[in-house]
Amino acid sequence: MSQSALTWILGFAILGSVGAIGGAALFLMFPKSVRERLVPFLVSYATGTLLGASLLGLLPHAIEQGGLLPSLSSVLAGLIIFFVLERFLIWRHCHREGSCEVHGTAGQLILVGDALHNFVDGAVIVAAVQCHNSGLFGGKFSLHRTRRPRSWSSSADRG
Repeated sequence: MSQSALTWILGFAILGSVGAIGGAALFLMFPKSVRERLVPFLVSYATGTLLGASLLGLLPHAIEQGGLLPSLSSVLAGLIIFFVLERFLIWRHCHREGSCEVHGTAGQLILVGDALHNFVDGAVIVAAVQCHNSGLFGGKFSLHRTRRPRSWSSSADRG
C-alpha cells in the first residue's frame, strides 16, 4: 500500500470518528423529548439505506455471480440469524420506567458490536482503495450514510 493511500485512509477514518462523536454530541444536546421523537426516524433512515444498498445494489450482483438459490438462501439465513440474535441478546421492548435489569448489558453488547463493525468498515475501505482509489470517497460516504444515524440513535438510547 502506498503512503498516499494510507494517508487518505487514516484521514477519512479520523474524519469519520470526529464526525460521529460530533454528531452524537450535537444530538445529545437536544432535549430528551426531541431525541425521543427523532430516534425512530433515524433508525428508519439507517435501516432503509442498508436494505436499499443490500437488496437493490448488492443482491443483483450476487445473483449474477452465484446463482439465484444460493444468493437468496444467504439473504434469508442472514435475516433469520440476526433476528434471533436481536431477539435473544437485545430485546428493547420494556414497560418499566427507568433502568431495566434485563437490558443492563445492552451498552456493552453495542460497544463490542460497534468495535467489530468499525473494524470491518476499515477492512472494506482498505479493500476499496486497493482495488480503485476513487472507491475511497464513495465507499466511505455510503458507509457513513448508514452508520451515523444508527450511532446517534444508539447514543440517544444510552443517554
